[in-house]
Amino acid sequence: LPGLVIENCSSGGHRLEPSFLELTSMSSFSDAHETPEIPVIAANLLRLVPARQLQVWAVLRPEDPAERTIYSLAAALLGRVCLSGAADLLTDAQLALVRRALDLYHRASPLLVGGVNRRFGSAVSSHRHPRGWQAVRRVSADGKRILVVAHAFAADGDVKCEAPLPDGPWKIAETFAAPDDDAHLEAGCLSLRFASAFRGGAILLERP
Repeated sequence: LPGLVIENCSSGGHRLEPSFLELTSMSSFSDAHETPEIPVIAANLLRLVPARQLQVWAVLRPEDPAERTIYSLAAALLGRVCLSGAADLLTDAQLALVRRALDLYHRASPLLVGGVNRRFGSAVSSHRHPRGWQAVRRVSADGKRILVVAHAFAADGDVKCEAPLPDGPWKIAETFAAPDDDAHLEAGCLSLRFASAFRGGAILLERP
């Protein structure tokens, strides 16, 4: 059955280990599906589970503001995107955000098969109450494309995230973030400034 996709569930039951991973197509990354520490857990698990198998849930609610919807969808872009929640009740504006995230996901999905991850950001002193920021940079196996997924956590005022880039010219090919969040290239790195705490975004870069 070559088209069969099997999920390795019960991630909290110590099943995220090689003998289970080699039997299944994807593994549920955590039961923390709607908490603010989702990006932290997903980034940590990239050290254990290949991105192509790391199933990250974005739970979507119609009462969520746009910033929260983007935060959840950006976190899912750290691995294999899975959608949950009240998808049938989302507004047209929320569905447009979902489509934007999935378009970026399909464009960047080859990076999930190969490539190397590296995390940048604040030290994690509390998973339940994260502060500061993190940016996960994934460089494709051929070195021609980069996906950066960044999140701002608890902070006073705006938050600046930075992800150093490999030497050479780069251009921003696609941005998924709130309109008042700013992403640009400066001094050999990608800079992403979030207007407030608990925001997220994803940037796809390519060599011109």
